[in-house]
Amino acid sequence: PPLAQADVLALPLGDTPALERAVADHGEELAAILLDLMPNRAGLAPVDPAFAARARSLASAQGALLIFDEVITFRLSTAGLHFLYDLKPDLLTLGKIIGGGLPCGALGGSPEAMAVLEPHASAPVHLSGTFVANPLTMRAGLAALRALDAPAIDRIDALGERLRAGLIAQGFTVTGRGSLLKLHHPDLPHLWWRLYREGVLIAPDGLCCVSTPMDDAVVDDALERFARARP
Repeated sequence: PPLAQADVLALPLGDTPALERAVADHGEELAAILLDLMPNRAGLAPVDPAFAARARSLASAQGALLIFDEVITFRLSTAGLHFLYDLKPDLLTLGKIIGGGLPCGALGGSPEAMAVLEPHASAPVHLSGTFVANPLTMRAGLAALRALDAPAIDRIDALGERLRAGLIAQGFTVTGRGSLLKLHHPDLPHLWWRLYREGVLIAPDGLCCVSTPMDDAVVDDALERFARARP
């Protein structure tokens, strides 16, 4: 919508000169830089750490907030992908895995950034939502995060890397990191149906996730099924 376009600048992902020009051109008008470190819709390719670090330094220098979207990538470490990049955002958005399979979203950040939500402040920003602090979701999410500790993450990340390497060896084009991978194919709907008939269910956009119930035997079986489904 025109009103949204008036307030938001969309930049090519990973284009440091474009980011620097945008910050220079808009100066104090800039409220925040929003970045997904491995966006699924953009291909699930990890952002260059140097680009992410430059976004951090530009936001800090300009007095703007740096916001990381880790709704998908939080599963890559006990503190998310930004922890592996050794970067600290001002605000962080989370979802999916923190709900243990139930609808969930979360917002966190630095004390300075979150202070505007403090209900006892002089002019607080009111924050509410349908699933805010839903007891069932919080219990399920807590159980899921306790099960997904560092050893569990290391294990499913290794399985994901093994699955990705095996698929690449079969001739597939695959991106991602750790337990997250994405298939790229010129006729993805056709491949989706071939995989479905072989007993493999992937997302319609090619996204695949390795989860904690899986093991090496599952990866071996999946690779055999992928091989049979390959056109």
